Amino acid sequence: MIRNYLNDIDFDNVYLTPYFWHIDRKRKNEGKVFLYPLSKAEIHANNLMTPISPPTKAEIRASWLPLAKFTFLLVTALFIVFVDFVFHKIIYNIFTQSNQYPLQISKYTSKYVTSEDQQLFSFKIDGTGFIADLVKEMIEFDYQSHRNVTVSLEKCIYNPISPNWPYVGKYIFFPLAIMLLLQVTFGYVIKRITLFCVIGNIFRKRNKARIIHLYNKMLFVRTNGRKLARARIRFQVQRRILQREEIRQKR
Repeated sequence: MIRNYLNDIDFDNVYLTPYFWHIDRKRKNEGKVFLYPLSKAEIHANNLMTPISPPTKAEIRASWLPLAKFTFLLVTALFIVFVDFVFHKIIYNIFTQSNQYPLQISKYTSKYVTSEDQQLFSFKIDGTGFIADLVKEMIEFDYQSHRNVTVSLEKCIYNPISPNWPYVGKYIFFPLAIMLLLQVTFGYVIKRITLFCVIGNIFRKRNKARIIHLYNKMLFVRTNGRKLARARIRFQVQRRILQREEIRQKR
């Protein structure tokens, strides 16, 4: 956009800005030819508009690509949320039925874990003397144990967590709504704000030159149009006079 703005003075130069009418009022005060008001034919023929005019056909066509991207992201987000919701429902139903019908569900699930093991421990000290004998009596022994432990898995089973709808709305659908507004619905507004407020303020001389060029163009169209209209009227009058003279001569 910036390259076209700087190199092509006619690029998107169809907006009637306040500076345009400032030039027109100045010419009016100086007693020169001015444009106000512009006729509907002039506005329509030159595709003129104000910065707050509705979007044009070109701007509407330019919004189709952002709309396609938004639709793809929306469908993807809805699919992911739907899959998450379905999985939650399935797991929740299984968990609920396991609590209501434990005998039937026990065929397919297990709530307990049984562990059976045997431990052997032997500690032997070799040596002679009073200290060695004392330590042997204190430490030297054989240890053998047999354990059978059953642990319930109910504490390890967590209830299925439902989708966090506030989180989904805040971090998925709210950004999508912002994307719809900024890129699709009001994409032309962002473009015009960039054109007038950003680029126009950065390149102020270029902005004024573009507006002056548009004003001179419309002034030329108005002046040339009046000349053509007067010439057309003179031609019609002369033609009418000639026709009347021919009629008189025939009589």
